[in-house]
Amino acid sequence: MEAQDFVCDFCGQHWAQDRPMVEGHRGSLICGRCLSMACRQVLVDNAGVVVPEHVACTMCLLNKRGDYWQSGTVVTAKPEDGAVDVEPGPGACICRWCIERSAGMLEKDPESGWKRPR
Repeated sequence: MEAQDFVCDFCGQHWAQDRPMVEGHRGSLICGRCLSMACRQVLVDNAGVVVPEHVACTMCLLNKRGDYWQSGTVVTAKPEDGAVDVEPGPGACICRWCIERSAGMLEKDPESGWKRPR
């Protein structure tokens, strides 16, 4: 497996040493940059969005009551050539619970250099 095989489901960026990522269920990933935006909107600004019942969190695969962060891009993997398409639009979403857990994971990893927005 190579770095291009690991892609943030929220922005489409590939894994890199300077781009920490947290893995969710079934290989879903969120990068530190997207997690920072999610933390700022949902945990700091209390400005998360409510998603319909049929929409599940990309990280835990559940629909939970409460606020979500939704990316502004749609990321589509193309397994046939290993490429990723990134288009504007309502993309993947992450629930408050997963934001808090993912932030806790990155904070505990001193090598990530990730800091929770305040």
